[in-house]
Amino acid sequence: MSEIKVLLSDEDANSLRMFVYDLVLDEINHARYDAGISKEWWNSKREIKEAFNWGDDVLSLLIAKGLPVTQLGERTFHFNKEAVNKFLLENK
Repeated sequence: MSEIKVLLSDEDANSLRMFVYDLVLDEINHARYDAGISKEWWNSKREIKEAFNWGDDVLSLLIAKGLPVTQLGERTFHFNKEAVNKFLLENK
């Protein structure tokens, strides 16, 4: 296998380094978004049930007990991750 060497000025090397860094950072952020890690909210009952492996009955019971939820209209539910985690820790 042949070896190729590239000589770059310090300025070009820094530019390349920053380009690769930005590219990797963007891809990590995309992966975090796709996995739902970076989101502050679960935007449906389905999302929070999947996150905790809950059924409808468990979620309904927790909502009745005061699980923080923002409801828009009759069918749209939003759950703030930090508020839900705090509620669960305080209500073991």
